[in-house]
Amino acid sequence: MPYTIGEKLRIGWLIAKNAKQAAPHRGDPDAWTPDPRIDRELSRMERRKEERERADEQAMQTVLGRARHDVAAAKANIRTARGFAEKRTARDEEREAARELRRVEGAARRAGYRI
Repeated sequence: MPYTIGEKLRIGWLIAKNAKQAAPHRGDPDAWTPDPRIDRELSRMERRKEERERADEQAMQTVLGRARHDVAAAKANIRTARGFAEKRTARDEEREAARELRRVEGAARRAGYRI
């Protein structure tokens, strides 16, 4: 997951601030020293972004695992169903579970997760 809009704005502001400080001064062009607070804040925002990405990936894996489990359970219900009506109901449930799995896998692919 990329940076949030607020983080992007903050990064732009910090970079502009750093560039302004880096502009050569009339008297001494070597007088500029980078502000360590800016680097620390940029690093902190990078860590938060990575934590969000990790949490999102874990959540997606959980949802995928649940969808795959539902399909497997529906297939087992088909195999163990008795009678025509019960089998038809089990097949309908399996089709719905498979449709849901395809939807979740498509969403994961579009979001850039490996499935």
